[in-house]
Amino acid sequence: MENLSSICNEEGLLVGIGNPLLDISAIVDEELLKKYDMKPDDAIMAEEKHMPLYREIMDKADGVTVKYQITDEVPTGTCAVLVTGTHRSLCANLSAAQKFTPDHLAKEDCRKAIEAARFFYASGFFVAVSPESILQLATHAHANGHMFIMNLSALFVSQFYKEPLAKILPYVDVLFGNESEAEAFAKAFDIDGAGLKDIAVKMAALPKLDSAKPRVVVITQGCDPVILVEDGKVTLIPVTKLSREQIVDTNGAGDAFAGGFLSQMVLGQSYDTCVKCGIYSATHVIQHSGCTFRGVLHNKDIIIDLCVYALLHQLILKSYEILKL
Repeated sequence: MENLSSICNEEGLLVGIGNPLLDISAIVDEELLKKYDMKPDDAIMAEEKHMPLYREIMDKADGVTVKYQITDEVPTGTCAVLVTGTHRSLCANLSAAQKFTPDHLAKEDCRKAIEAARFFYASGFFVAVSPESILQLATHAHANGHMFIMNLSALFVSQFYKEPLAKILPYVDVLFGNESEAEAFAKAFDIDGAGLKDIAVKMAALPKLDSAKPRVVVITQGCDPVILVEDGKVTLIPVTKLSREQIVDTNGAGDAFAGGFLSQMVLGQSYDTCVKCGIYSATHVIQHSGCTFRGVLHNKDIIIDLCVYALLHQLILKSYEILKL
């Protein structure tokens, strides 16, 4: 037999062949199995009667109702997530997402979803795609006394999309950002501040259509306390610091924070509680590989079902995502 050490140093010893399939996993009840004539532990080849199954579990995955706009012009967008130690870098090829058109919001199923909602959240990334669509939702929220929440998302949003961002800002009731995004925003909007706390207060004080609801600003600072500005007053909310060994993957931390925050906001909890839930969700996510949640976690008076990311932030992402099927 060949020397074991020499074998271990060889590359390409094993070749595999199989079907390159996209697995779509969902927790379902037995009624869905019966609907598609399947049994527990089945492994079958799809027939014509099974074709609607994939769309059904995608549309209802984790309780999220998605409203895709579909195009055949280009493929679905992709994003490379490059993890180096505790850091992650993103390179997005929006592709089909750039084909989004505001008229999609007027379709009956989208219109009904918008009319039923009381909270609206926009990712700053979408300012680069369809600010008109964001303004439609923001205008609707303002006209009906609902809450409009926005995340700055990335430095380039303030740096290169100031004009559409400035049109949206007067509608924003709650504004998220991290320290770098807040600094980029301040530079773009000529805000002079003695520090992040001062910048956050001035961000909250920028012109707003509904003066009866002062803008709330939330600035995260990694392992440093979260800055919460409410009614012009600053509160610093401490973050649970993890050791270098505990941090596995920071990808999705900001999304998890937003999801945790929103999960409490829709329940009418205080902004202090919303921030604490956001911190708790983000702290959990960065201790696992990939943006994943496991189990139901308890933190004092907050009970967090860690599907909050899937149920809330992914709802936002999917609301404007366009697929080529």
